Amino acid sequence: MKGVSVSSSPLPPAMLVAGRIVAWIVGAFIVLLVVFATWVGIRGWMAYQHLSRIEAGISEASSALASDPGAAGATLARLASDASAAHDLTSDPIWHLAEGSPWVGPQLQAFAAVASAGDALLSDALLPLVTAAQDTSFDALKPVDGRIDTTGLAVLAQPAQSAAAAAAAAAEELEGVNRTPLVGVLGRAVEKSTGVFEQAANSLDALSRATRLLPDVLGQNGERDYLVLVQNNAEWRSLGGIAGTAILLKTDRGAISLANTESGTSLSNGIKNPVVDLPADVQNIYETRPARFFQNLTQIPDFTFDGPVGP
Repeated sequence: MKGVSVSSSPLPPAMLVAGRIVAWIVGAFIVLLVVFATWVGIRGWMAYQHLSRIEAGISEASSALASDPGAAGATLARLASDASAAHDLTSDPIWHLAEGSPWVGPQLQAFAAVASAGDALLSDALLPLVTAAQDTSFDALKPVDGRIDTTGLAVLAQPAQSAAAAAAAAAEELEGVNRTPLVGVLGRAVEKSTGVFEQAANSLDALSRATRLLPDVLGQNGERDYLVLVQNNAEWRSLGGIAGTAILLKTDRGAISLANTESGTSLSNGIKNPVVDLPADVQNIYETRPARFFQNLTQIPDFTFDGPVGP
């Protein structure tokens, strides 16, 4: 019939337009998801390659650190570069946005935490410390003419303290990762990495303490006296055995000398009254023996209390 148009769709034109808009929005959303997934997937794979190189080279770095810390700089610099790249690849805005997604998000967060902690340990802790130790060798700590030169340790005190703080922060970051939603492989990887980072943090903390304490302990700034108690487990005491022998050690500018030794028996001779007043609760259990007999110094199960008790 002339002048009459027949629509091929039973829907009103307005609904057709709305449907096309919705289709475009859904299509654009799907394309955006594909782009996001591709972006995160490629960067995650690249970060994984960097982390794999670190895992493969960590034994080489450990051997170098054990033999000659000053010569380990090149190896650690290479590993630190990989760690920095892995961290950069897993810390961009798109990655952070993807971390908010269900199920996949926690996996990405954990993976990024490993990369971030690795960057902190290598770039902020180990590499600066090794760089500061370029002119230091373990051979320098060997006694020469009966003296230990602690100059090298004093130089490393501040770098070691900074390294220990950075390593502790890295270990704490991994410790804070929620393992519950992680898939098996990633969960085990995070657990293993946490153990490695805790060990590194403990080792660097011990090094930091040694570099700060040993120079003074060895008498770098003046003579020091140390009382060493030798215990004998022939008789039971709370801290292991009787204090059978006392040794007086002296340190002076890196030299260690044996100043005197005395038996517990000779140190107890002539003592009739307690050398200190013991609290009533201690006397109720041990009477005054810990303050009258040198052998009984270790009878009270608290070293911080026993130390000042002796004559």
